[in-house]
Amino acid sequence: MMARCMAGECSPEELVKLQSILSVNPDLKTEYELINLLFSKDRCGDTISDKKRFEKIRDRLENEGLM
Repeated sequence: MMARCMAGECSPEELVKLQSILSVNPDLKTEYELINLLFSKDRCGDTISDKKRFEKIRDRLENEGLM
């Protein structure tokens, strides 16, 4: 289901279910966001945007005590 949602192929119901699962599992949510960032379709190699994305995720991991 996660892969289908990342590819934009999941149903609205599946997306709601995935969001519900991720909302109660912060570790899984972080992992999902990292994978989604790495494989997002809209990446165009903009290093400034990539750096900002990385910093945002790193900050979140630090704030949640995962780093």
